[in-house]
Amino acid sequence: MTEDVSQPWEQQDGEPNRWYQRFNAFRLAGPGRSILTVSNAEKALKGRKESKYTPGSWRNAAEKWQWKMRANAWDQHLTDQKEAALEAKWGGEIMQQTEILGRLSEQGRVNPDIFFKRTAVPRLNLEGQPIKDEDGNVMTYEIVDLDWDAVHEYGHLIKKMEQTRYGWKIELQDVQNALIHMGKHRKLFTDNVDLTSNGKPLQSAKELNDDQLREAVGRLGQVSMAFAGRSALPEAGGDAEGSDPEGQRPEDSDA
Repeated sequence: MTEDVSQPWEQQDGEPNRWYQRFNAFRLAGPGRSILTVSNAEKALKGRKESKYTPGSWRNAAEKWQWKMRANAWDQHLTDQKEAALEAKWGGEIMQQTEILGRLSEQGRVNPDIFFKRTAVPRLNLEGQPIKDEDGNVMTYEIVDLDWDAVHEYGHLIKKMEQTRYGWKIELQDVQNALIHMGKHRKLFTDNVDLTSNGKPLQSAKELNDDQLREAVGRLGQVSMAFAGRSALPEAGGDAEGSDPEGQRPEDSDA
């Protein structure tokens, strides 16, 4: 058997009724509450003049019976109730992974033909009688109309619908986009970028001579600059555009 748990905003053991009623007024005043405001509200009901100062008896009672803590607990209780109501309303509505992937799969597989139905209609002469062929079979023609049952069942696959002079026009969700999302989920697309070796095995720094090491360090700096968007990445083994291999400054060159 579960015992009832007392809530902080309920009347406490030994708390006088008068002060509990005053606490209730304080609690129900909301997050912007103050003891002075509640005290003055009571005075106004009794036709007494409001005060600029909180009465000492009110301050002592509020401290003894922990008004602020109990009122804050009430505020949190209201917040929890609102969150629980939102969870109850939307918790079951949020699509989980299986449904998301299922709907993407439907978009990737959809055939526009499911939204239309075809009906054979007999051809009639001017007198309204069916026209028959040489073998006595009634001649027919086909009319295409929107299948509203399919629209109601698979409407989530439709991006846009409009009625034209020739009938209904349907635009479906982007099939290719759905396939791309499914491909990414399945990790079907992998981009490999070779920044340093040009497809060749990387060489250990221990195997490089001084000149090769200086060239490798310079190359690394060029790669960093390219990533920062400050320059284009030059071909391996060549000088960057505008570089000065001789170390000559522009002002030192012949005019």
